[in-house]
Amino acid sequence: MPEPPAPARARRLRHRTLPAGEERPANAIAADLDVPSADVLARMAEELSGSDVRLMLTRVITPVLEMMERAGVLEKIGPQGVFVRPPEAILDYLSSQYDAAGVQELLRSAVIRVRVLLQAHVSNVPVERQVALAEILRGVDEAIERSGTSGPGAS
Repeated sequence: MPEPPAPARARRLRHRTLPAGEERPANAIAADLDVPSADVLARMAEELSGSDVRLMLTRVITPVLEMMERAGVLEKIGPQGVFVRPPEAILDYLSSQYDAAGVQELLRSAVIRVRVLLQAHVSNVPVERQVALAEILRGVDEAIERSGTSGPGAS
């Protein structure tokens, strides 16, 4: 499906993040950013600054980052709101919401869920991929064991 025109992307970004009416905005939104969305983003940052919503950007390419800096958008978002990749943003958000033990437990739970999914689907992939998936499963099992969890279903 082709990308909508830039102004439509900017409106969609704002609508997804700041719903109309009394509805509370999302706690976190992940979205791609293009240059025409900078003005909308700056207004959103101002609107969100007084709420519990944290604006976080990922995969912002250097020219867009420079444009955002020149336009004053980065000043409104703050450098702590820009991340290279989504996993860094997710971990930063989680660490702001949970203590270290809570983040560790969330990650451990996610690893166990990934293991269960991999195990359920290993027989459905071509034989040449089964070997690679089995190796991944061994690595996941080792990570689970190192984290002090005995396996799927353990908490």
